[in-house]
Amino acid sequence: MKKSRFWLFLFSLIPGCGQMYLGYSKRGVSLGLLFFGILLLSSLAGFVEIGIILPVLWFYAFFDAMNLYGKEDVADDWAFNLGNLYAKYVGDRRSSIIFGSILLVVGSLILLRNIVGPQLLELLRDTVFAPLIVNMPQLIIAVILIILGVFLIGGKRRDHHEE
Repeated sequence: MKKSRFWLFLFSLIPGCGQMYLGYSKRGVSLGLLFFGILLLSSLAGFVEIGIILPVLWFYAFFDAMNLYGKEDVADDWAFNLGNLYAKYVGDRRSSIIFGSILLVVGSLILLRNIVGPQLLELLRDTVFAPLIVNMPQLIIAVILIILGVFLIGGKRRDHHEE
């Protein structure tokens, strides 16, 4: 049965629903769970900066559903196959360190913003450090971005002793 492009358009406005309308349930569920999971995390944890990913994910889900229209040779698979990601990256030490570092930074910033920051601000309310405490998460992110930028510009260092 041919699906309506009008209904596809309407369902595609909600991430994952367009894929499910076309019969790609695994793909739709994974996109919907990822979108609404990030939305929930950014809302409940008070870490709204992670919400910057949401428009990108929304556009991906929307155009993915529109591109699937009329195709019958596409297999219904999870949008992000965790089994392949696990097999590919968990054994890789460098990827584990990068992913672990990202989780540590995000978790630390959530703690800093919601628990540590308000307590420190209360203690240091009438001091010169109060503005620094209020802007601590942005300061930490800025320092991390600068360090990563310097690292990327510097490139991989060559060991001159190996010849």
